[in-house]
Amino acid sequence: MDFKIVISQEQAEKEVADLLDKKGIFPKRREQLTNAIDAVVEGIVYGFVAIADDGTITQTLSAPFDSVTEIKYASRISPETVNKAVANGKQDSAQAKMNTYIGLYTGLLSAQILKLEPSDKNIADSISLFFM
Repeated sequence: MDFKIVISQEQAEKEVADLLDKKGIFPKRREQLTNAIDAVVEGIVYGFVAIADDGTITQTLSAPFDSVTEIKYASRISPETVNKAVANGKQDSAQAKMNTYIGLYTGLLSAQILKLEPSDKNIADSISLFFM
């Protein structure tokens, strides 16, 4: 795959920082999310991730499957919806919890999440950490 820079590193970092500011993510949590932040920034730099002004995130898949070519993440979901899904979901691993959040914020079914190629799943996992 030929990667082409579509936005500067600095601009991508600013977009992610602005998103985290809107979400109220504190500096210490950002330190814990360094790898996730880096993955999303890189996704933005190469045009695989876009953050809208309203906080909605669109991920263009590097390896589309079935008819899925991109994933849209809602900017917010009610705490009741999240708590219910987490309580009802299988949470026996960190990966299962991330998959629950990916499904909640994107509407993807579990079977679809399992079809994501590793590079796409890495970005999806990273984005999901912003919501936890």
